[in-house]
Parts: sequence; structure tokens; C-alpha cells
Amino acid sequence: VTYKEDLKNIVNEKNESIYKDIDVSAIEIIDENDEENTFDTSRLKYVENGKYGLLDFSGKKITEAKYDEIISLTDKYGEYRVKKDNKYGVLSNKGVELVDIKYDYVAGDGYSVDGSYKEAGYIVGKKTDDGILYGYIDKNEKEILKMENENVYRTSKRNNKKTQFKLRRRIS
Repeated sequence: VTYKEDLKNIVNEKNESIYKDIDVSAIEIIDENDEENTFDTSRLKYVENGKYGLLDFSGKKITEAKYDEIISLTDKYGEYRVKKDNKYGVLSNKGVELVDIKYDYVAGDGYSVDGSYKEAGYIVGKKTDDGILYGYIDKNEKEILKMENENVYRTSKRNNKKTQFKLRRRIS
């Protein structure tokens, strides 16, 4: 797959348009969460009626266009932070919901083993009158830390199946 100069019309090696049934002006590259000029190379996103969905490079729609935002998680390749009705969750590149769309904040924890983020979990947050409070869920969405911290950082590898965190909590 190569890109023509406008990055909107995606063509194969014979310079034939891959997308015949989709308005190519509605196809976008998925930007990474906090990286400028970088993008996810496993999926594209498309727009219908002002909402986004996932699309593979053959033109197959992976999800319906029902999200307000889709951004690649920087430290979890092939996973996407999605926004719907002002809440965030995570989708896989197969369109499977990995984290329920119910949080005010969600991000990968940055944990890797030999360059793989497969065992990484997610830092999640909820809005309060005093700002966002953060917690932690593992890769299976099991709550490890309640959302009651001003900051949550995963600081180490798993030792005896225990993950260590650096926390900052409000005392009063």
C-alpha cells in the first residue's frame, strides 16, 4: 500500500484505488496520542455523519462510525483510545472493546517487557469538582487501584505478580 501525494487516495502497487465504495475524502490516518507527525500503521479511520469508525487497508469497515474521536495509544500499538458521549475507552485493531467507554481519562501505563506492551494495563480517571482522580486497571479491566489519586505512575516490572506504583494522593 502506498499513498498518493494528498494522503487521501490510498492505492495499491498498480496505482489502483483500493476504496471504491467509500468516499476517500472521509478517510484519515490515525494520529498517535501525543506524537506529532506519527501515525498508526495498522488501521485507518473513516468519517460518516460526523462520527468515526475503524477501517482496514483493504477498505473493510472494522467498526461502525459511532465514535467522536479515535486516537492511537502511543504505548499500546494496535489499540485505540475512543471517545463517545464525552467518555473514553479502548478498542483493539479488530474493533473489540478492551476497556469500557465509561472513563473521563484513559491511557496506557507505558509498561513493556522486551519491547512488548502486551502485559500493560491502563491508567483511568474520573472528573471531580477538584479535578481528575486516577486509578489503574489491568489488561483484563480488573481494578487494581481505585480512582482516588492525583497521579498514578507504574514504576516497575511485575515482581511475584505484584506491580508497583508511585502515587500522589490528596490528604485533605
